[in-house]
Amino acid sequence: MQEGLLVVDNDDVIQYVNPMLNKMLGYEQTELIGKVGYATLILPKDRDVIIQKNKERMEKKPDHYEIPMLRKDGSIRIISLKASPIEDSQGVVIGSMAICMDITAQKESEAKVTRLLKEKEILLREVHHRIKNNMSAIRAFLSFQASTLTEPSAITAIKEAEGRIISMMMIYNKLYRSENYQNVNAGEYLKELLSEICGTINLPEWIEVRTSFEEILIETEILYPLGIIVNELITNSVKYAFPESRNGNIYIGFRDLGAGICELVYRDNGIGFYNVETEQMQSGFGLDLIGLLIDQINAEAEVITEDGVLYKIRIKYQKA
Repeated sequence: MQEGLLVVDNDDVIQYVNPMLNKMLGYEQTELIGKVGYATLILPKDRDVIIQKNKERMEKKPDHYEIPMLRKDGSIRIISLKASPIEDSQGVVIGSMAICMDITAQKESEAKVTRLLKEKEILLREVHHRIKNNMSAIRAFLSFQASTLTEPSAITAIKEAEGRIISMMMIYNKLYRSENYQNVNAGEYLKELLSEICGTINLPEWIEVRTSFEEILIETEILYPLGIIVNELITNSVKYAFPESRNGNIYIGFRDLGAGICELVYRDNGIGFYNVETEQMQSGFGLDLIGLLIDQINAEAEVITEDGVLYKIRIKYQKA
């Protein structure tokens, strides 16, 4: 046999040990015969476990478990045991037989992998934390720069850049606090992002924002562009959709359509993409950026510009 074989009676006195188990534990051929198994081979802290398992074996219950075993030289090996009751001709349990495998190397390998993964997690947390802090510093610099300017267009450009930084910074904040570095709860992210954006652009009181966000775990590489898209859409609506302080509504929704597809819906009831100053359809960096980001995440977009603006952006994602 390539496995060790151990036979004990109901008192755990060893009746038979095959050559492989002797080799495994460092004993001579008959050296273990007659010794109490749990007293000779088991660490003191685990002996009650073996006594309990022997009682269960007398109730004809087989078992499969792992336990440290003492070698003759005092070193420890991790052994996997498949134990079964031994019955006499009357069906009475008279002992147990266990097939034993030395899994010490496997356990050491698993422990090493676990340790390396833990170290990687700690490193990733530190990286995300540092990136978030760096972005916070950039945001602070932009905000300070805006406070020193007097030209409205320059201030607006700085504020828009700050909004883009916020959308990226919040992803890293989520990753730093999350145990999952591949997926983030999109509903929570969009809710927090919206609050930050509205605070940054000083959302006018005549514009009401309504939301409906489902909590869906989405890959971070999708949420990066999605957050910037939301920022650009809100910024564009506030700048152009409601001239002369006209009352307006903005709706943002995010939902799961099933079959691995989610949908971002953005709607306002403003004047659409029409610029009243130039009397032309509105265009610019923000709208161009939205188009580029939609292509980046391989999304399908439906855009309607009647009675305001309506974006329906459908994205494929991998369910966590």
